Amino acid sequence: MHKSVVTAALIAAATAQVAFAQDTTTPAPDPTTATAPATDAPVTDPAMAAPAPTDPSTAAPAPTDTAAPAPAPADTAASYTKASSTGGNGTSFRGFRVEGQVGYDRFQSQGTNDSSIGYGGLVGFDGQIGDKIVVGAEGTIWNSDGENCTPGVSGGTVCHKSFQEYGAAVRAGYLVTPQVLVYGKAGFVNNEQRKSFSGVNGAGGFYDHFNTDGYQLGGGAEYSLNDKFYVNAEYKYSQYSDHTARQRALLGAGFRFK
Repeated sequence: MHKSVVTAALIAAATAQVAFAQDTTTPAPDPTTATAPATDAPVTDPAMAAPAPTDPSTAAPAPTDTAAPAPAPADTAASYTKASSTGGNGTSFRGFRVEGQVGYDRFQSQGTNDSSIGYGGLVGFDGQIGDKIVVGAEGTIWNSDGENCTPGVSGGTVCHKSFQEYGAAVRAGYLVTPQVLVYGKAGFVNNEQRKSFSGVNGAGGFYDHFNTDGYQLGGGAEYSLNDKFYVNAEYKYSQYSDHTARQRALLGAGFRFK
């Protein structure tokens, strides 16, 4: 009996030992659910992670010195002189000039008038005061063949003819733009004239050739094409001391010497 009890006790002890061994054995990991072993390294918060590298093309430029460079010294006297004498396109109203003229001429005498085409020229000099005022002097010559003939008191014919006119004048103008001058002028003139009378059948005629003085007034506009060439248009009125007069509207073209 004792042998049976001992045998039963040994079988029970062996069974318990096997069960204990099975409970303490670690099962093998499932390959499909395996995870990386934990480490001691700290986990970084994505919000606190270092920023990504910046694209150089969009990076803010480095600060630069914004101070403007000091201007180069300029000759202010030369600049003022050039601005005063020369327009924006290189034009100028200074210096000696020569000019040719042609236009409509009307000679008035004996209560009537005769119209013709006249021609002439001038030599002059201009200077500027500041940027806008132009003053100058000129000598002129004008030629036309205007002649007025009227019946005499007792018959016959009285004819009055005008020849060359010589003048000296001053002019002053204002530069509306650097190329456009508006001006007025006044001066002294001398006109060569001839007066004749032819009586009935040639009887009692006379012939007188003389010069008469007078004054002249006028005005016009001048356009400077460049530093040397210019064109103009003007009106002139001459009054002579023998009660005759002349009016003309003319065009001119000239050249300035530099």
